[in-house]
Amino acid sequence: MTPPDVITGSTSIDRTIGFLEALTGQREFGLFDNWFKVSFDQVLAGYTFDPAADGSTNPTGPAYTIFDNMPGTGLNDAMPWSGMTYTLQPWVPIENWINDLQAPVGEDYFDGFDVPTLEEFGRAVQALSAAAVAAFDPFTPGSPFCPGECTIFTDANADYNDLVQAINQAWPGNETIETWLEAYDNGVANGPTEEQIQNAIHILQQGFWDFDNPNPPSGSGPDFTATSEWFYNFWTSLGFDPSNNPAPYDFSALVGAFTPDQLNGDWTALVNAFDPSQFPADWTALVNVFDPAQLTADWVSLGAALDPTSMVTEWAAMLAGVGL
Repeated sequence: MTPPDVITGSTSIDRTIGFLEALTGQREFGLFDNWFKVSFDQVLAGYTFDPAADGSTNPTGPAYTIFDNMPGTGLNDAMPWSGMTYTLQPWVPIENWINDLQAPVGEDYFDGFDVPTLEEFGRAVQALSAAAVAAFDPFTPGSPFCPGECTIFTDANADYNDLVQAINQAWPGNETIETWLEAYDNGVANGPTEEQIQNAIHILQQGFWDFDNPNPPSGSGPDFTATSEWFYNFWTSLGFDPSNNPAPYDFSALVGAFTPDQLNGDWTALVNAFDPSQFPADWTALVNVFDPAQLTADWVSLGAALDPTSMVTEWAAMLAGVGL
């Protein structure tokens, strides 16, 4: 959910077009741009995450370590994988399984098993419930499910942190939940900052019209300047006011546009909307968004990465190493 580029002027339509552009590689989009850039052979040989590469540091600041098995950011907000070398070894689980089968059995058949008590099992379920609320509760400020500040839930103490507190109070003494609540009270629970919440509200509550959004930088994707200008003139000619940008849940300003006394007397623009000769000169970029032939991803390389014949591992040596 990002601020849509101005194409048709309708936020929902332009967001859909923008998503399809990013998904098909027609527009630069950081979430997808670096997918499938490392070959299978490189990962098998060992891939090092360059500390200077994009994504090696957290752009929003530090992430704190609350639990030992979930590391936060390091020096200068470095991600946990920054500088790490990862080697894909798909045969290791098989090796471990075979070694486990060949290991001697202890006198007690249940040696090595730690069967949880009923209380431990209940605490784990309680912690999982609290974690699910903290991770996925959509009714919180800055969420697409809540308009604006989401005060209807925050005033009722039904925000995610209040719900976690309620889960803890229902059965006090859960170390995992209490550790998180203490981190939350100290401002280190890795939740969104107030600045991030306000930015999310601004982005998500764009309103019906989005003609006020800036056009994307030149070269980052298709140029819809002529198309957006045509749509702006088209809507205004029908009596709509694109400068009046109601919230997405308030369409009262648009209802009047459909009453006969509000409509502009010139219906020519509406008729011309279906006349190809009246279209802007370059609709190619808009059409290409829905054209599979415009995909820029190199699917051949992706397929080759999954081709067993391209693997450099000496499987015979591997099998011999485990006695097969």
